[in-house]
Amino acid sequence: MKSKRIFNKAVILFFGLLPGVLVTAQAHPVHEAQGLSVFSALVHPFAVDHFLVMLAVGLWSVMALAGSGRTPVNIRQIMTGPMIFLLALLLGLTVSLLGFALPALETSLSLSVIVLGLMLLPVMQHLPKGCGLFVISVIGVCHGMAHGVEAQLAMNIATYALGLIIGSAALHIGGMFVGLFLKRWLVAAYSQMMALLAVIMSYLGFGLLFQLA
Repeated sequence: MKSKRIFNKAVILFFGLLPGVLVTAQAHPVHEAQGLSVFSALVHPFAVDHFLVMLAVGLWSVMALAGSGRTPVNIRQIMTGPMIFLLALLLGLTVSLLGFALPALETSLSLSVIVLGLMLLPVMQHLPKGCGLFVISVIGVCHGMAHGVEAQLAMNIATYALGLIIGSAALHIGGMFVGLFLKRWLVAAYSQMMALLAVIMSYLGFGLLFQLA
């Protein structure tokens, strides 16, 4: 009963805050035209699309890679998802700096939020781990290419990349922490909570997509 009350409160809170989130959300906030610093890279992961994707990767990694029930958690195994994403992020950043561009990049970023949102559905935990990690790597490359455009304006590309990785890793850890908390302490409501998070993520992804129309 307690888990059900928590779930109901989470639903109410989500729909109460959703209008404000969608009104104020920006996929990529406008920065100064030049002189981007490591601080800019640190705060950029908190742009709505990147923020949601970082959290989703952490959540999915716990759901798909941590095992079931109360079995001992293998942190190295859970870290596979975030590590692959961060490596793909750096790859995309490098590719972008070399002059390669992806058509409809902003649309791809919004779609990535929807895709990862759907991957949080409890039924998707049966998705082959290799397929899930491949999707994460492709999304990581897309986000890295988006950051590559900004990195070209940075005072120092290396420090910008470092700030981007640190900020992204922090959000991955946050997603993993939430996932582990739900999996260990809200066992009875875990599937419901993950389904709710999947709906939230996908809903916001569609919101970002419609903003581009």
